Amino acid sequence: MVISIMAVLLSILIPALSGAREQARRALCSSNLHQWGLCVNLYAADNNEKLLDSLDIWAYSGGTPSVGGGFRYPYTCAMKKTYRNNSRFHSMFSLEAIGMYTPGCDVARNVIGGIWQCPSNNISIQQMMDDTKATHDSFLMQYAYFARVESWDLRSVSSGPESLGGRWHGDLLTGNRLRSSRLLMSDTISRWWVNGCWTYNHGQTGAHLYGQNWDPHPESDVPSLTGANQLYGDGHVEWKSTFVPALMEMEDDSQPRVFGGYVSAGGGLVDPCFFSEE
Repeated sequence: MVISIMAVLLSILIPALSGAREQARRALCSSNLHQWGLCVNLYAADNNEKLLDSLDIWAYSGGTPSVGGGFRYPYTCAMKKTYRNNSRFHSMFSLEAIGMYTPGCDVARNVIGGIWQCPSNNISIQQMMDDTKATHDSFLMQYAYFARVESWDLRSVSSGPESLGGRWHGDLLTGNRLRSSRLLMSDTISRWWVNGCWTYNHGQTGAHLYGQNWDPHPESDVPSLTGANQLYGDGHVEWKSTFVPALMEMEDDSQPRVFGGYVSAGGGLVDPCFFSEE
C-alpha cells in the first residue's frame, strides 16, 4: 500500500520537477540573450555604431548555392573576419570580431562557452564548434543573429510572391541600427534541407540537433518545440510560444523565417531559420 502511494506521488512530482527545471533553464537562456545584447552594443560602440552582418556562409566560403549572394545563415558564425583574404567579409558575424566582447570566450585558443551555450541544450557549444568549423571555416550556433537585413536578398525573408499574398518579413529584423521593435537574436530554430531534421533548444523532449551524430533521436517531421527566447534591439528578451509546429513542418508561408540559400537544381529556397512575429 505504502509503495503504491509513493509511486503515485512520484508520478505527480517528477513531471512537475522536470517542468520547474526547464523553467529555470529558460530563465538562464533569457539572461544569456540579454548579455548578448550588451555585447552587440559594446561592439557597435567601438565600431562607429556599425553592426556585424549575419553570415552569408556560401559567399564567405566560396560556395555557390547562394545564387548571387545575399542569403544568410543566422545560426552560423564565421571563425575569422576574412576568408581567403577577402576584406568583403570584415563586417560579417565572426568569432574573431565578436568573441572579445563575450564572457567565456578565448578567441586565440578557439574556446567558447558562457553565453554561447543555451542551458536547455545538452550538446556542448564547444563540441559543435570543433565538429563543424572545418567545413566552411565557420560553426553552427545555438543562438541565431539577425542584423543588417537591408543588405540581404529579398527572397531570404519572404513568405512568397506578393502577387500571391506573400509578405517580406525583413521589417521584423534588425537593420543597420538597433531598435526596440526589431529582432536581433533568438534561440535557433532551423531545419536542414538535406535530411529534413530540426534544430532547436526548447522542446517537449529536450533540445534537438541535426548532423554530426549529436542527436540520437533526430526529428524530421512535426517538431515538438515549446518556444524560443527572442532578443530585441533595446536589450529586452521575450519568450515566444506562438510557433505552429504543424505549419512549420509543412513550410507554410505564414511562418516567418530566413532562408540560408537557394539551390537551383530542384532545391529552391533551403535551410529555413524560424522566428516569431507575435
